[in-house]
Amino acid sequence: IVISSGSFSPLSHGHTTVLDPPIEYLERTCANSWAKGGWTSSLPEPMEVKSKKSSKSKKQSHKFVGGVGMTGSLEIDTSNAQEGEVSVETSLSKEDGFEMVTTAQTLITMDDKIVNGGKEKEAEDESLLELRKEAMDCMHDSIASIFHERKFSEFVPGNSHSLRFRSFLVASGDDEEDATEGAVIAMKLLGDFGRYGVQPLCISYEMEDENEPMVHCVAFHSLRGGHFDGELRFSVKEKKFDKGKKSKKDRRSKTKEGGPGVVITVTLAIPNGGRAPPVHLAESMVSSLAQSIAQSSQIRIEQTLSRRRQSMSYRAQASGRASLKRHLRYEQEKLQEEMSADRKRKWKRNNPDAG
Repeated sequence: IVISSGSFSPLSHGHTTVLDPPIEYLERTCANSWAKGGWTSSLPEPMEVKSKKSSKSKKQSHKFVGGVGMTGSLEIDTSNAQEGEVSVETSLSKEDGFEMVTTAQTLITMDDKIVNGGKEKEAEDESLLELRKEAMDCMHDSIASIFHERKFSEFVPGNSHSLRFRSFLVASGDDEEDATEGAVIAMKLLGDFGRYGVQPLCISYEMEDENEPMVHCVAFHSLRGGHFDGELRFSVKEKKFDKGKKSKKDRRSKTKEGGPGVVITVTLAIPNGGRAPPVHLAESMVSSLAQSIAQSSQIRIEQTLSRRRQSMSYRAQASGRASLKRHLRYEQEKLQEEMSADRKRKWKRNNPDAG
C-alpha cells in the first residue's frame, strides 16, 4: 500500500509505503522513473565554502560543497575505529558547508584463531606468517566482492526488513554495455507517519586501489522523490598498526600489536540547503550498514579460509595415499623380482646342464 509516490503532495516528504516494499517493486519504480526521462538529482547546487586558515599557511583555501561527488574530498578520521564495535559520530556544524555529516566506522582484524582454524599458536614461525598473509588476501577478496556486488545490507542487525539497500543497472541507450547504476534504500520510520520511506539513489563515483594500503570507495547521491538530499558513501581502507608504543586509542583497541586490519566506514553527508533526516535515523542507517558489511565480510572470510583448509587437508591426504601406494607397489615389485631370481637359481641348480 503506497501512501505517497513522491514529493508532489504537500503533506508528503517522499515516497512512502505502509508495509515493507518488495525489492521487485523498488526496482520497477526506479526503472519506470528512468524510462520517463531519466533521474534528477535532489542535491542543491554547489556552493563555494571558505575553509579555515591553517597554522602553517596564511592563505585561505576555497572548496565547493554540494552537487554530485561532493564527498570525494571529505576526510573522515578513522583513528577511533575499534574491532567488534561500531562507533557513530554526527557533526551538525555548518562551517564546512555541510548541514549534517553522520559517520559509522568499525575495524576488522585477523585473529590467529581464525587463521589457524580455531587453534592458538604461540610461536611466530614461517607457517603462521604465511597463514596470516593468506588470510589478509582472503579479507581483501571478500570485501572487494561485497563492494562489487553491493551487498551492503545482507546482515542488518535486528529486523532484517527494517533497512534494505539494493543496487541495479538501467540501460542508457541501445548499447547494453552503456548502463547507469542506480540504487534504492527502503527504511522503516524514514517515511511519512513513521512508515517505510523509499529513497532512490544514483551512483556518484567509485574508486578502487588494490595496492598497499588497499582502498575501495563508492558513493551514491539522492534523487528526487526521496526523503533527504545528500550523498551516501561506503569506503574500506587497510590500516596497519606500527610496532612499538601505542596511543591510548590503540591500547583500548583489541587489535594485536603489529597486526593489519581493515576499517569500514559509512558516511551520510547532507550539504547546506538540503533536507536532512532526523539524527537518530541517520545514525541508525549508517551504523546498520557498517555492521552488516563487517559481519558479511567476516562470514565470507571464515568460509573462504575453511574451504582452503579443507582443500589443503584433502591434498595432503591424497598425497599421503599416493605415497603409500607407490611404496606398496615398490615393495611388491621388489618381492616379485626376488622371487623371480630365486626361481632362476633353483632352476639352474636342478638343471646344471641347461643353457
